Amino acid sequence: MFFLIINIALLLALVIFLLSFIFHFLSIVLKGQAPYIMSQPEAVRRAVAELDLVQESILAYELGSGDAPFLRRLVKKFPQARAMGVEHSLVPYVLAKLVTLFNKRIEITKKNFYKIDLSQADLIYCYLNIDSMAKLEKKFLAEAKDGLLVVSYNFPLPTVEPYKVLRIHKMPLYFYKISQDRK
Repeated sequence: MFFLIINIALLLALVIFLLSFIFHFLSIVLKGQAPYIMSQPEAVRRAVAELDLVQESILAYELGSGDAPFLRRLVKKFPQARAMGVEHSLVPYVLAKLVTLFNKRIEITKKNFYKIDLSQADLIYCYLNIDSMAKLEKKFLAEAKDGLLVVSYNFPLPTVEPYKVLRIHKMPLYFYKISQDRK
């Protein structure tokens, strides 16, 4: 009986995994969403190391957060930071919830990041794709408060000039300040 229960549980887990994979694949193909690809750990480390956040309170977002590597490193370095991971796909969302379960300064939400209010954000990190960055640039310019810091791994904003670009294993890490003058 015990082995039957174990086999049923494993079969159920496999079915859930396969359905999640199919749903994720269809989201990429039909909706143009970025696939779940983790940021290089070195890119995350360097991104956080380059930040000089002196505000008393910081609201940071990781869009397409996956398992929230940027936010986990950020809250270690900056205890004043409040962190919000936004992930649309089920499997990375569940993984992020698990790895941040005991970290009260990181909140993970399962939402479409195009539909959330980013007007209070001080910092946004993303590793998405070129189409997503083009859509987000419009959103940043329309919603952002003056001085929003955007860090993007590998994919630039189309028209905003970065103030700094680092190379991590030949891939660019872009740093932007979104200014009210650009609106």
